[in-house]
Amino acid sequence: GDGTRGRGHEEEEYSEEEVERMVQATFVHTGRVGNLVRLLSWHPSYLERFLTLLDVVMDEPGALLPHWRHYIAILAASRFSCQYLVNLQEKAFLERGEEM
Repeated sequence: GDGTRGRGHEEEEYSEEEVERMVQATFVHTGRVGNLVRLLSWHPSYLERFLTLLDVVMDEPGALLPHWRHYIAILAASRFSCQYLVNLQEKAFLERGEEM
């Protein structure tokens, strides 16, 4: 190969303002900026893709209602004894359950 991975795209250039906008939007949407978002802010193209994926999986219309998605996330986090994520997902589950 040519030494590239994936689709062969080079790292896109993002301004500091664009990265800051993504981090701020995360805070507005979730009320927090987690460690993964902080880490990915050093790699903005990954951050943008991660945030898009997270939005699609957890918030966009789909076969599962949003509160059930959070319930599954609680089960997964519990399986790996991650109380921090369990707490976050429980909060989201209860908030989304009100939308039923």
